[in-house]
Amino acid sequence: GGVPTSPVSRPASARPKFGGEGLSGLFGKDKVFQTVKRGIRPVGSVIHNHCLPLLGKIKQGVAPLFSPLQPLYQACSSSLSTLTAPLAPLVDREFKEFEVYAASAAIAVLDVLIVTFFRVRGELFVERYPVITNALQGAALVFAGDMIAQQYHNRQKGVMSLRPDWQRLKKASVVGVLNVGIWPYYWYLLVDTFLPNSAPSYLSYPLWLYEWSLLTLKISLDSAVNGAISILSSLSLWSLLDNDTADQWQSKVEQRFIPTWQKDWTVWPLYNILCFTILPLSMRPLTSGVASMLWNGFISHQSQRVV
Repeated sequence: GGVPTSPVSRPASARPKFGGEGLSGLFGKDKVFQTVKRGIRPVGSVIHNHCLPLLGKIKQGVAPLFSPLQPLYQACSSSLSTLTAPLAPLVDREFKEFEVYAASAAIAVLDVLIVTFFRVRGELFVERYPVITNALQGAALVFAGDMIAQQYHNRQKGVMSLRPDWQRLKKASVVGVLNVGIWPYYWYLLVDTFLPNSAPSYLSYPLWLYEWSLLTLKISLDSAVNGAISILSSLSLWSLLDNDTADQWQSKVEQRFIPTWQKDWTVWPLYNILCFTILPLSMRPLTSGVASMLWNGFISHQSQRVV
């Protein structure tokens, strides 16, 4: 969904290695897309006709419960402004297009290097403080992805430079902490608890069949459950931070949830198959980081207010 099935923060040793010989012709993009589209259409009908009206009522009912988040967000923004005061000269600067892409790529690479090599008392930081690491990682990747999304929006208007919307980037970081950092950590923990990578001792069929069946199930769950939740929560978190009305939020979800979820089904299953069959193990953290950054840039673009 919003992050790879094998997240960057997961140690390489925890990722199973699959051969996949002879399977290259079974996963044609058009065939997968048409199958997914047929499966999503009735789901979309249920969401549009039943779930969205219910969620609209729920949002109106629980809105007072979320009001404390606004002061918290303001406090975090104020603290962040204090910490970034030395960078004030950059606030009003207009960046060239290649500078935006270079900065985003640097953030993704730095993120991977910290997760892969940074140690505290001889232990990887990500293993010692997994929730904190995932939260920081989520903030960084969505921040970088949103910069690319802003530049892409400018490029569509013929502008080859960017004066960043820093308020929007702050909101993107908050969304990243919750939606890309903390939630996926517990999602994958849940998946690995009920679907462990190690094969049971009583296995009565070939090991490769068990591994590929497990991989297929995890990939399907990732897009069907994690992808849907991540997309819906991203749309909702942006609406909350933008102070959207219930009608604005519902309009956004109605227009953008299904197309974005369809895109999820065409991107992440194929990427994860490539990740486990073609990409070398040493390359997966970097490619997963870049893929997650670009995907979250797309999600950020889709999550902006519907005019």
